[in-house]
Amino acid sequence: MLSSLGTALSGLNAARISVENISNNIANENTPGYKKRTVQMNEMNSLDSIIAGQGVNIGGINRVVSQYMYDNIMAENAKKNYHSTMDNMLADIESVFKETDNSGFTSDFNRYFQAVENLRSNPNSQIYKTDLKNQGTIIVDTLNRLYDGIEAQEKLSENSLERDVTRVNELLEEMGKINKQIVEQEIASNALLDRRDLLEMELGTYVDIEVDRSSYGYELRIGGSVALRYGDNARTFSVLQESVAQKDVYLKDDGQTSSLEFSEPAGDPTFDENDIIRYKFNNDIEVSLQFGEHVDMNNDGIVDAGETANNTNYLRLLTHKINNTEELKDTITAYNGTYKVDADGNKTTNDSKDNYLLIEADVGGPEGRFDGRIVIEEYDDTPLDVTNLEAKNTVYQDEYQSKIGSITIDIQLFDRSINVTSGSIKAYVDNLQTESGANKFQEYKDQLDQFAKTLGDMTSQYIKNDDGTYLYGEMSIDGNVNPDGSLVTKDAFYIGNITSNDPTPDGLFSGSDVRSMRFNEGIVDYLDQDKLDYLSKLQWKDDISFKDGSQGTLTQAGILEDPTATSFTAFFQKLTLDVSSDKESNAFLLETQKTVIFSLEESYNQIVKVDKDEELLDLIKYQAAYAANAKVITALDEMIQVLLGIKR
Repeated sequence: MLSSLGTALSGLNAARISVENISNNIANENTPGYKKRTVQMNEMNSLDSIIAGQGVNIGGINRVVSQYMYDNIMAENAKKNYHSTMDNMLADIESVFKETDNSGFTSDFNRYFQAVENLRSNPNSQIYKTDLKNQGTIIVDTLNRLYDGIEAQEKLSENSLERDVTRVNELLEEMGKINKQIVEQEIASNALLDRRDLLEMELGTYVDIEVDRSSYGYELRIGGSVALRYGDNARTFSVLQESVAQKDVYLKDDGQTSSLEFSEPAGDPTFDENDIIRYKFNNDIEVSLQFGEHVDMNNDGIVDAGETANNTNYLRLLTHKINNTEELKDTITAYNGTYKVDADGNKTTNDSKDNYLLIEADVGGPEGRFDGRIVIEEYDDTPLDVTNLEAKNTVYQDEYQSKIGSITIDIQLFDRSINVTSGSIKAYVDNLQTESGANKFQEYKDQLDQFAKTLGDMTSQYIKNDDGTYLYGEMSIDGNVNPDGSLVTKDAFYIGNITSNDPTPDGLFSGSDVRSMRFNEGIVDYLDQDKLDYLSKLQWKDDISFKDGSQGTLTQAGILEDPTATSFTAFFQKLTLDVSSDKESNAFLLETQKTVIFSLEESYNQIVKVDKDEELLDLIKYQAAYAANAKVITALDEMIQVLLGIKR
């Protein structure tokens, strides 16, 4: 009978604990990260088969979890946050390019061409000249505002990346403290486990993580590397940024031979009498070296040996002239081949002979980017004009051996590089690392730069052929061939006004990118009918190549070499469409991820979240169990009292 009393007391205690657990579940229904608790009950072992039982044992209070679904939600949540971050960035960029019927760059560009048409109808009108000056300035200002908008978003992304990295380290540190508490407790409390799960879920929005909760302990990985485990301090998560300077290398594929080649004299082509080498920087500044020219390398005013340009020293002399051109100071530095860096950071080259031309930006990253090319002109007699031009060749840097001005970003964990594949940090890194292949900021800026460069080139020089067609732009003229491949035998017309002090004037627009672009409004006062006729043609030209090289170049089959050739307006409209398309494509992926996560969370929450209706039903059940066990105890008490009365 006493055994039965113990059985009833265990049932009473189990019912009480169950009611307390239900109360705790209901109280924490809306607590972030809280997982439903259940009471683990087991029948007490009985040593005698005759005894009905020893009652119920409380094995503990357990959290309801589904680790498989939880890990899937974390993985999908990281992907969602990547697209969510991209969505915010692209939405801001889309607003930068937003246009209406009467505002935006397309409208500004149309008004510029209308101003050209107006002045073309009356080249002497001061009103029309003033209008063209205003409209040309607006073009430059608008392109710079678009650029500013993209760079403002880049700056926001840099700040957000820094903030997210700080938060990742805070989360790792807090989780490390929780792990230490769990180790000290030996048996982890449910509250600590809930808190750690909540931190894991937040961490998974920034980077993709993997968690091993095996019986041997706890291990959290970021990008495949251990970031946290039991008994250890959290590893430091960091993002390192490095600016890489642009480096133009004029080498052949063999990596040894200079790519500056000559066509004359036949049989032994080399740099000889009447030849000129021109280095053109940003389609704006030119440094030239003519055969036989004296270059005072040591500034002593004396013609020393090796200071007269010939076929053995022209690279060293050209390098010296580039480095001593005032307009190029603190912008680029030219070298005679590969340099070595000493302990003090000084760069030295082997100048005992000509090697090859290497030109490096003085400023690292995209900010130091520049556009350069070499034009080699070979004349068979004087004067050095088109009538005596024997050969002309444009040489660009070798793209495989050169480096573009860029930003590289290295994500590290405990000073070891890791690869993050999703999360907000991945989105920021993709769009801040220049050569990531997924950098939308740089993609849009590059297209704006190409627009500015092409506009500047095509409004600088032209040649009018006998049939009324044109050779468009300085790069086409430097190429020295017509679209059909025939040799150009006409002098170029400069849009600018040629003077004795400025024999190669700027074009109407100049510069090789948006930041270097300018509108030379003083030229407007010197535009004659022929130049205005040419500038007007640009509005309707629909086969403009926005790549480096000549305009309208044809293949042997007679089709355009550049299949993407289009008009100025269509090029910009495609850019705005690309921005909107990128936004919509990412928005679709974001909605898809939201749907996936919603489905997973619905199933997951049904398992781990508190269901108030279910809890109230359990409350009634355990209230009844408590009352029933109390009645059993009362009955047993009365039976014991009877037995005690019989004895007396």
